[in-house]
Amino acid sequence: MRNIAPFQEKQRVRLAAVHALLFMGMLLPAYGQPVPFTGNYFFKNYDKGAYKAHSQNWDLHQDTTTGFLYIGNNQGLLSFDGTRWQTYLLPSRLPVRAVLSDHQGKVYVGGYEEFGFFEVAKTGALEYISLSDSLPQKIANNEEIWQIIRQDSTVHFQSFTAIYEYKDGQLTTHKGPSYLLYLMSNQGQLAVHLQNMGLYAYKNGDYQLMEGGSTFKNSRVIAWFNFGANEMVGTTLDGLFKKAGKIWGSWNCEASEFLRKNQLNRSVQLSDTTMMFGTIKDGASWSIKKAKFWSI
Repeated sequence: MRNIAPFQEKQRVRLAAVHALLFMGMLLPAYGQPVPFTGNYFFKNYDKGAYKAHSQNWDLHQDTTTGFLYIGNNQGLLSFDGTRWQTYLLPSRLPVRAVLSDHQGKVYVGGYEEFGFFEVAKTGALEYISLSDSLPQKIANNEEIWQIIRQDSTVHFQSFTAIYEYKDGQLTTHKGPSYLLYLMSNQGQLAVHLQNMGLYAYKNGDYQLMEGGSTFKNSRVIAWFNFGANEMVGTTLDGLFKKAGKIWGSWNCEASEFLRKNQLNRSVQLSDTTMMFGTIKDGASWSIKKAKFWSI
């Protein structure tokens, strides 16, 4: 396994793979529905001339109530209703790295030394409310929010040094015992990969080493999911791992070899037996049932 510096991804990630993966996740049938691999899917590309913002996009989320798409862009938050694009700026006018809609009118965002939410004002436009401004101490210098996950009624904002929890109008900070490389959700549970420590379960500010989690001390886990009856993880450079009893082992299959070669960057689970992976070097691909791959 290979060591990865905590900030390495920021320098070298190619957003083309992420963008393709995220947009495909919106275009495909919802989780739990069968995904046929026949025929052609409809694609429509939007360049920066169409949405009138920066060419670099970091995250995307769809509000299932309104159908609106929300995109984290270097220029701010983009919204798209299927016809019209709009751009909403943070007070700092810096990039939005992470986006999450609560499907009830709020769009949570995170970026450089800033996180909070947009909500619909009386004018009908989105208005920004900062949460980081309410911290007892100013957010740390160079802190960036890279992941937002809602679990039950709590919204989790993850940076490299802490997880900020927002619940019932209250904000709490939970520092990590090491660099927090990636926060993940699977079947109602949260896990985070800690640099040089491994895979840890996270709940209410408590970090607990998961069974077999030390296997990943020197690897970077960025996907945690159940594939059929198997608990699995995906790593950036070491492919897929499958758990057998209490032990994690490398899964030697076509999908794993592809991900080792092309560097896993993002994943979306479409059903119990269907995953979609986005890579740095070779775009997005399908994996279904027996770990066979379909390239997009």
